[in-house]
Amino acid sequence: MKKTIYIVTFIFFLLILFQTEMYRKMKKKNKNLTEQVQKITAQKNTAEYVTTSYVNSYFKDITTLNKKNVYRFLILFEIKQPDIVIKQIQYETGNYECTNCCIDGNNITGFRKNVKGIVYYKYAHWILSLAHYKRWQDDVYDEDLQPNYYQFLLDIGYAEGEEYINHLKLM
Repeated sequence: MKKTIYIVTFIFFLLILFQTEMYRKMKKKNKNLTEQVQKITAQKNTAEYVTTSYVNSYFKDITTLNKKNVYRFLILFEIKQPDIVIKQIQYETGNYECTNCCIDGNNITGFRKNVKGIVYYKYAHWILSLAHYKRWQDDVYDEDLQPNYYQFLLDIGYAEGEEYINHLKLM
């Protein structure tokens, strides 16, 4: 089941990426990109290996974890309210520098499992964390019903209190 989720997410990521201007520019640099991906897939037939090695090898300049690249993928994935979401990510990751936190498992959005204690989801790559955020947002957020995203975060329980919202607003 876990491998299937990784494969579906990886395919979703590739489909979006193939349609972007970034891909067109990179395709000029790597004419044999498809062959190389197939070669990697044949060597290691696990979604996690393919995802991390493919992303890290071919898109290193745009997959380094920083504000600019995170914002690129927020826009690429069409995540709603990207200006607020980027603040959430900066807060959750301690401006991308926290230790012993959600970022250790490439979880830049701070999603937790519903178990006793604080257990963060883990991802093969931080981009998959954004893909999860996109799926979550599509499932629970309706801009027409809840135009105030800060209030939505409080109502849904993502924000644990007004302090979280106030901190985001000050960033």
